[in-house]
Amino acid sequence: MFPELGPSLWNIVGRPKAAVGDFEYSPELLRDHGTWGYGALNSFLAAPYRYLPGTKMDFAGIKDEERRSALIAFLATLSDTPVPLP
Repeated sequence: MFPELGPSLWNIVGRPKAAVGDFEYSPELLRDHGTWGYGALNSFLAAPYRYLPGTKMDFAGIKDEERRSALIAFLATLSDTPVPLP
C-alpha cells in the first residue's frame, strides 16, 4: 500500500484551504485562510515555498506557465460542478 501523499484533489478548485479532515496539514497552511481559487493555485503551484514559507509540500513547483495552466485546467475538471475558468 502506498502512503498518502496529500489530500484528495477532488473539488480542489474553490475549496477552502486545509479543508480535508483526514489530512495533517502544515501549521502554515492551517493559518492561510481562504479558498483554492485559480490565482492561489497558480501561485502555489509556481513556487510552493515562496507562496507559503514552511509548507510541508515537498515540491519545487512548475515554472513553465503553460504547463501550470494545463494542470490547473485539469484540476478544475475534478468536480461534479466545476468552477468556470476565468
